[in-house]
Amino acid sequence: MPPKKKIIRLGSKNKPVTLKRITAAKKKLKRLTPYEKIMARFREICPEMKDASVDFIKSWEMFAQKILLARRQQTSVFVITVNPHLLEHRDILQKEFPCSIQSPTEARFGMDSIQTY
Repeated sequence: MPPKKKIIRLGSKNKPVTLKRITAAKKKLKRLTPYEKIMARFREICPEMKDASVDFIKSWEMFAQKILLARRQQTSVFVITVNPHLLEHRDILQKEFPCSIQSPTEARFGMDSIQTY
């Protein structure tokens, strides 16, 4: 969770602090950026993300940036990753966001050729 923001300087010489201005400032503080919303949703879907190492956190960040870009362009995302948590929860993530997640071997040889023994 990002650090809490504080309300700074609501009133001025000509405009006193009113209840309306205080509630508007509180609403503004509660709003999250789209990136923060996606990262919070990732934490809900995959709780192991909190304990991930630096490399895996970087892959989550890049995935979030790709999804934001895809939303702006109204397309979907194709992701090839070695992040085990991303691969483990890919069914839920693919339903939640417009994306296709694969491991490097699946992407190279195709999903049809990978079989469980």
